[in-house]
Formats: sequence, C-alpha cells, structure tokens
Amino acid sequence: MERGLVGKSMVTKMTYWQTPKIKAARKKRNLRLKKEGAYGQCPDCWGNLGHPNSKQCRKCRLKHMGGKNSPAWKGGKGKTSDGYVRVFCPDHPLAHNNQIKEHRLVMEKHLGRYLEPYETVHHKNGIKDDNRIENLELMIVNHTPGQRIFDQIIWAKALLSTYGVNEKKYK
Repeated sequence: MERGLVGKSMVTKMTYWQTPKIKAARKKRNLRLKKEGAYGQCPDCWGNLGHPNSKQCRKCRLKHMGGKNSPAWKGGKGKTSDGYVRVFCPDHPLAHNNQIKEHRLVMEKHLGRYLEPYETVHHKNGIKDDNRIENLELMIVNHTPGQRIFDQIIWAKALLSTYGVNEKKYK
C-alpha cells in the first residue's frame, strides 16, 4: 500500500491489485486452479498440489514430518514433568503418544519381554533419571514414591561405618 500525506493526517491509498473486487477475483482463480490440479499431482497419493512450488500435497508433507523427519527432532529423548526420561518408541504396544519411559524399556530389555500394564519399575535410589539396571527393580503392585526402608537402612549403616561410628549405639 502506498501512503501519502494529506494535510497533517496520514491516508492510506490502495493499489489496483489490493481493491476488494480484484482480491476476490484472484482468490477465486487460485482456488479454481488448485481444485483442477493445475499445479500438478502429488507423487505419493496422486492428490492435487495446492501451490506451484510444492513437491507434495499438504497431507503427505505433514505425514512425513513426524518423528525423526521433524525439524524439531532432538534425538527422541526428553523428560516428563515428574522427572522421568521418555524415549520415542512408536512401535511399542504400551507407548503413549509414540513415547515410553526409559526405565520400562531398560527392564524389558533385561527380561527379554514386554512388561505387563500392571507391572511397575522402581528406582532403588529414588533418582528418576538413573536408569541403570542395577538401580531398577520390578514390582507387581503400585509402590509409594521414594525409597524402600530396607534400602535406607543399608545406606545408613554404610554411612555410619564410613565415619567409624558404632551402629549398636544408635539402636
């Protein structure tokens, strides 16, 4: 748009191509060309291309943009809001939004089978992103968050012996 000064105020002038009548006619023409397939056909699905510079239709272009082909791909790993590591795994039967928690994958690899939905994996040391197999144990029922008392007692005894304190004194 061209701008011109008229007195002290700024007035906007429309060019010929920006008049509502011409804009509507151009839009109608573009829709007709798109509908008729004037821009060519998609090599994947033989649908009409919506733009002269397109190599695929919108549906096929978006289909191929997910996962590793996405420009926002960060290696397939991330963290959940509660601190667990999640991994991109679209073929997993229990995947939610093509993702599964890494500690479940580590336990499944160790066992050589998929985990059942009622099975849970517990982090012995309470650190949710420490997914070493030595730190994981399989549980059948839901467990409370945190560490088991037995593990805390072992840790406390090791701490006392490190500093040479007699543990019988604290019974």
